[in-house]
Amino acid sequence: MQYLGCASDAGARIVTRMAHRHDVMLVEDDRESRDALAAVLEAYGFQVREAVDGQDALDQLHAGYRPCAILLDLMMPRLDGWGFRDAQRVDPDLGRIPVALLTAAGNVRLQARRLDVEAAFSKPADLDGVLTFIEGHCRAAAAAP
Repeated sequence: MQYLGCASDAGARIVTRMAHRHDVMLVEDDRESRDALAAVLEAYGFQVREAVDGQDALDQLHAGYRPCAILLDLMMPRLDGWGFRDAQRVDPDLGRIPVALLTAAGNVRLQARRLDVEAAFSKPADLDGVLTFIEGHCRAAAAAP
């Protein structure tokens, strides 16, 4: 079965056919922000799975969902981004899934270093940067055996 995915070509976004399903988990408690970003990512051909907080994300991952990448807010109720990353990093299977922070928290670079994530974006996020992060990890996942 073929799925739509995104590839970058000299800065232009081109929708291409790919055998790999480009799944992205979006962990964000603010419904409007979550819905808006999910709609944009879906318009670029990504399959988006939404989680309302870190616990919801962990529950979905423990149930077997494996995205190419996770976009993670930090400040959320129940289980925040810090707690999510603590749990994710101690699980060898889940710890391999790349994470990018999407946060309004101050000092994004410091938070990214503390949480050992691959990328970090201040809200409102740089869409080109977010797409580049996702595309790179989806291509890597598609190439993996």
